[in-house]
Amino acid sequence: KNMADVSHRKPWRKVLYMKQEYPDNYVDTSFLQEMRKNVSTKTYDLPCLAWHSGVVSQQISSVAIFAVVFAFLDMTWLQPTELFLLTVTLSGLAAVFLIYVDNISPFSEMKTLIVFIIALFGLSPVLKTLTESISTDTIYAMTVRLLCC
Repeated sequence: KNMADVSHRKPWRKVLYMKQEYPDNYVDTSFLQEMRKNVSTKTYDLPCLAWHSGVVSQQISSVAIFAVVFAFLDMTWLQPTELFLLTVTLSGLAAVFLIYVDNISPFSEMKTLIVFIIALFGLSPVLKTLTESISTDTIYAMTVRLLCC
């Protein structure tokens, strides 16, 4: 086409819904002028990234520990009483450590521990009675469901 035809054209617009006098692959010089780069990019600093990766790692570790304990209990490599004693011991050590590090009153922590132990022993017979009628298939299905979600 000659130059006279090009000068009489309507100006090119960056719209897809309108039929224009330009070919489909036409790119005007103003095409990239309105482009915005990294508008909603959020920058992170190293301590923030380390903290958040620690949270994710803690969640993954919790699921892995749960799966291993479940497998050990299922294969009878670990007895429930041993698991209970291990849990109480580690919880007690963690409480002593937190009291020492954070200078928290030991009486408030002991009150929480005593309430937890009473609730655990109080609900234990109820939970045993409720779970006697549940088949192992249901327990496996619930475990897989909880681990996958």
